[in-house]
Amino acid sequence: MNESIARKYEAGYDEVKLKTDFFPGDHTHTNHAGAGFNATVVAEGLKQLSVCPLNQYLVR
Repeated sequence: MNESIARKYEAGYDEVKLKTDFFPGDHTHTNHAGAGFNATVVAEGLKQLSVCPLNQYLVR
């Protein structure tokens, strides 16, 4: 999942905008917007798995 999130960051944000929008404090811990972005990427990854018991909890 880390690689998926990193690819999405690289595709849509330059370093300054990424830090401003998602990592305002320490470039390690995201703010609410960054957490939501990461959760969306994780959910997208789970949906792509053919057999995953967590998929029953995802909204399609």
